[in-house]
Amino acid sequence: MTMKIGLVLLMLTLSLSSSGCGQSPLNYVASRRSNLFHRPDCVEAADIKPKNRIHYARREEAASDHRPCDICKP
Repeated sequence: MTMKIGLVLLMLTLSLSSSGCGQSPLNYVASRRSNLFHRPDCVEAADIKPKNRIHYARREEAASDHRPCDICKP
């Protein structure tokens, strides 16, 4: 019985970690002055000035106006 509970907890943990739970709702960033979008932790995204930064919650939103960065591959 204890082994089954442990297995269920492990499966639940793996499921939550792969589903994106706990991620920031702002999953993508772009610059008003560029045609690229990035993951927030991309080295290129770090150079975007706050006044030019655009946040997107969904990849589809970002991709409608920008193309994916070749470095972070969002």
